[in-house]
Amino acid sequence: MKLRHGYLLALLSLLGCSSYKQLQPKPILSPSESGYIELKNGKKNFDIKKEKKYFIAFPSAQENNFYLVLNLPQKKQFSSFLTAQLTDKKKYGEKIAEDFKADTLSVYPISKNTSGYFFLIDGVTADLSLDIDYRYVPQWRYKFETKYTSFKETLESNKVDRTAYKSIGGGSHLDGMNFPKEIEKVIGHTTELDKIYKELLAIESIFPSSILNSKDEAYENYKTLKA
Repeated sequence: MKLRHGYLLALLSLLGCSSYKQLQPKPILSPSESGYIELKNGKKNFDIKKEKKYFIAFPSAQENNFYLVLNLPQKKQFSSFLTAQLTDKKKYGEKIAEDFKADTLSVYPISKNTSGYFFLIDGVTADLSLDIDYRYVPQWRYKFETKYTSFKETLESNKVDRTAYKSIGGGSHLDGMNFPKEIEKVIGHTTELDKIYKELLAIESIFPSSILNSKDEAYENYKTLKA
């Protein structure tokens, strides 16, 4: 009796599991590296309804170590996530964790695969005209672009005035120098610069081979910072 009851509950659960409705963008989505592209239904946004469930199929990245970046001004008005598997428009696979989180942005690490990816939307709080921009971008580029300004500021603020050190042995008097304080300052500068260097090495570890001999602006800026 208990076994039959368990089967009945499982069956009711399956029957009650509503499908995700597919939104099919026009023009079709492009996995090429680019800036942000509007995701449209022709010339209009998709209209989605309160408490309904939707999904958008995104093509696979053309190479590994890419990001799918979604600009979502209405992000707080629904629940959403990315997965590489969706069966019968109902059963989804493992949720892909966001690498960067913001109120209006989702950044998902993706790779080259055979299934593509599925962006699922549910928990819609009100009828919406869905506003989404998407971007495929190499992870190294996105990480460097988002940190470039702070990298430069940190390097500038941690430059050490070497005048005093160059004068050592040149007949200068250093009686007024507070050596413990100067040593502490140098250690602080070194710590901050070491953090940047490690971040730059992490970015370098995912460079595609095609970038190494290019004149890509971001790559040129990277080399300048690391020099």
